[in-house]
Amino acid sequence: AAAAFRSRLDSVRVNATTFDLFGYQLFDVNLGLFPGDNRWRMTLQNDQVAGTVQLSDNEADPLDVVLETVDIVADGSDEDPLLGLSVDDLLDADVVIESLMLDGEDYGRWSFKLRPEGEMVRVASLVAETKGMRIDSEDGLRWYPDLNNPRSVFDGEVVVDDMRACLAAWGYASGFEGENFRYQSSLVWPGSPLNLNLSQLEGSFAI
Repeated sequence: AAAAFRSRLDSVRVNATTFDLFGYQLFDVNLGLFPGDNRWRMTLQNDQVAGTVQLSDNEADPLDVVLETVDIVADGSDEDPLLGLSVDDLLDADVVIESLMLDGEDYGRWSFKLRPEGEMVRVASLVAETKGMRIDSEDGLRWYPDLNNPRSVFDGEVVVDDMRACLAAWGYASGFEGENFRYQSSLVWPGSPLNLNLSQLEGSFAI
């Protein structure tokens, strides 16, 4: 039935006043829906996001999300931007973000597999190149949003080719220099992955 419906449909284009992208509220989004082989392709674009989401006819398949740009603007408060989001609000998704911007700062390219599991959201196969460092972790992040004290946990490798340049990119004085640093990191912080604050980090680095 789905294939027959797709064969009669060229495309659908709408403008959405609001659109929820993995718990992040977007406004005034142009959406397009296009039929494909055994799947639908949805395009989305506004001032903050441009990309595609592919939905397979097989409900067991994850969403395939490729975002060319994501430009997040903080609301000026210290509140966790994903506060109130539950594991049940999320779907399995394979995600690529080609360019991540936060308040006008470039945070590079990210890719990961989003997997809600029980009380946890696993952000697996995490690979990122951001502000002079490369992050690579098969286990990636584990986020526990439904606990009384929500937290995020990261275990993986962080590679810094030029420590001086990396510290400068993060806004710190570059008194520490060196090249080709590799750190095995185990870190915990309160709230969601987007609630990362260096002053709240707990854990260890091993060179």
